[in-house]
Amino acid sequence: MVGVDGSGHGDAALLWAAHEAARRGARLEVVHAAFLRHEAVELFAPGLADEEESLLERDVARARQAEPGLEVEGRLEEPPAADALIRAGQGAEMLVVGSRGLGALQSLTLGSVSRECVTRAHCPVVVIQAEARPAQAD
Repeated sequence: MVGVDGSGHGDAALLWAAHEAARRGARLEVVHAAFLRHEAVELFAPGLADEEESLLERDVARARQAEPGLEVEGRLEEPPAADALIRAGQGAEMLVVGSRGLGALQSLTLGSVSRECVTRAHCPVVVIQAEARPAQAD
């Protein structure tokens, strides 16, 4: 399972997870946590739901393009992001998230979502830096 948010670090996590799922012969679930709860979107930003669904569809298509033949499913979850990923990751073999670390000092730290996932998830968590490359099979 991979958490995506439309950012560069989320894109890197998506591609890494797609390659890793294909290497393992596993299915990939792409999860995006909505920016606002469904009820708030309906009241204050009705177009936001379409944008988030488009982002999710784009990332599912990118994973399929990166690894043709890979079984990929998308899922939109309610916020907050860390809680959504932890909920969605129950029963997953692995949760892959991007790191928001920027610059020399900040790249040594994790963003709040990745930190929450690492400390609270029910499965192993892989945190990917934006420039990370997938591991090569032996």
